[in-house]
Amino acid sequence: ASALVVTLLWALTGWSWFDLGPWPWALGAVPIALLGLGRLLAGQARRQRAHDAIVELGTAFSALSHSVPASSKSAVLAALRLARTRYGREGLQPLDDILDDATLADIRQAEDPLLVALDAVSARSAASKAQLDQVHAALARVDGASVPEPAGFPTTSLTALYLMTLPVGLVTTTGWWTFAAIAGVSLAFMALESAADGASRNLGLEGGVPVDRILDTVDRSLLRAISKGKTS
Repeated sequence: ASALVVTLLWALTGWSWFDLGPWPWALGAVPIALLGLGRLLAGQARRQRAHDAIVELGTAFSALSHSVPASSKSAVLAALRLARTRYGREGLQPLDDILDDATLADIRQAEDPLLVALDAVSARSAASKAQLDQVHAALARVDGASVPEPAGFPTTSLTALYLMTLPVGLVTTTGWWTFAAIAGVSLAFMALESAADGASRNLGLEGGVPVDRILDTVDRSLLRAISKGKTS
């Protein structure tokens, strides 16, 4: 809309009364692009930290599951599924197939079910404190890496304001091609914003870290171990 208005004013008046030229807008694109690029790089670094933390969590649960007897593996599996419920995209994970009603009721009534489940592992098995500490440390890392991007990041509003005023700087140079020029610049900035948005998505959200896929391997391994324990 702004490109249409500015182009019509330029065509009707010759624009001689307000000709600033393209350079202020060309220079103005630099800080906006740098902000978007910075946001993209920060989002990619945050996603990598979250991915590494989830892998570490899966490794910690796997090590814990191998250290406990067969009778306690269901408690480890419950804790793992509560972690998937907290961080994963698939939401609530089933627990009634692995826990008795009393334990399930205690976990559901707890303020932090995951910590209660880990306490149950400690109480019901000979798991070492070091292994449990490793799980807690991995959980702390995941919590730290899953902090969302601060609200109010300025690039979106700055980009919109820049694109609205850009026709003023381009019209004397591009004339009737202002529409095409604005479309090209808009696509470039929108692509950068979209990439930054994608990199900023957290954990199990669409396009984020595949929490469920990473932890599902440990989940299935624990289920097989529990099934073998029941049949032996």
